[in-house]
Amino acid sequence: MTPRYTLTVIAGFMAWTSPASAGPCLDIGVLEYGGTPVELADLTATLIETGQFASVEFVSPSQFLPDATYDSVFVAWTNSPDWPGHPNRILYGDRIADYIRGGGAVVITQMGIAERIGPGGDFRSEFLPLLSDNHCSYSVDGISPIAIPGDDILFDNVQYLSVGRRTRTSCPGATVRDGARVHGSLPDGRPLVVVDGPVVAVNTYFTNNSLDSPNAFAGYPAGDDYPQLFANALYFAAGFDASTACNGDYDDDGLSDEDESTLGTDFQRADSDADGTNDGIDNCPTVANPDQRDFDSDGIGDACADNPPPDSDEDGHPDPYDNCPDTANPDQADADDNGIGDACQLEPKPRAHRHRRRRRSGR
Repeated sequence: MTPRYTLTVIAGFMAWTSPASAGPCLDIGVLEYGGTPVELADLTATLIETGQFASVEFVSPSQFLPDATYDSVFVAWTNSPDWPGHPNRILYGDRIADYIRGGGAVVITQMGIAERIGPGGDFRSEFLPLLSDNHCSYSVDGISPIAIPGDDILFDNVQYLSVGRRTRTSCPGATVRDGARVHGSLPDGRPLVVVDGPVVAVNTYFTNNSLDSPNAFAGYPAGDDYPQLFANALYFAAGFDASTACNGDYDDDGLSDEDESTLGTDFQRADSDADGTNDGIDNCPTVANPDQRDFDSDGIGDACADNPPPDSDEDGHPDPYDNCPDTANPDQADADDNGIGDACQLEPKPRAHRHRRRRRSGR
């Protein structure tokens, strides 16, 4: 993934420019079928407002290719192509499956989960973590808060979720694929988020329930934190934590991307020299030094210091750490573990034997 700095939205809805720091900032493809302009504009706006993406682009299933360069794809479907034969449902599903096999990540929302609506083919048979044979239903009840799981990065910065009147809440009769994991449930016990590897299913409709959009299908209640949940899911599917998105530290190693450029470290690798210490705390970030030795305590490791400690015997061990500083002993062998290397330890003197006198008998 290559960080981008300009967010562009296709389809004429809007454009937005992100700050000049990005890392990781994902490129998102919105794979939509049947969505209205109002719905898609709402989806675009809510994803952009999280401030966590480098780009958001709409793409139709007919244009989507398995080698797409998006970091994650948001599958936003409202109906099924070519009803009732579904030949394109299978074709489009196969393309999504091939994209996943090539390393792609997918987030799919409720309408696409339904068997009679969403993509089919290998995607449904092999990858979709939440399946339903039914259309998705509306809720007709009042506002019902959803319990938000704690200590789950999928719900990071998510404060409030609910099910409101005429909100598409979940596909009835949905089943969780074997091996998939449920992250949170709706008030009726149905799963809210289900994860299986690089695929995340969010069991709610993607557009909001705002009264300002009377012609749009009902979705999550306006004002709820579903957009943040969608953003978290897009990062989670791609193997990242959304809480560090676009923060200027792509690899989250404690060094900003700008500082890494100055130091010559790799902004995409937390441990550039692969010595077991992340760049942000490594005293020689470009020279492997697992021991992190710093004889003069100046914050610069001996391995990369301008004036490293001397090595009098030239055995590869600087004098302050050499158990025989004047005798070459690369192996630093110390059989009796007394801190003096075998190569320079004097032979121990033999212990004097004391002979016990025999007491003479007085007889």
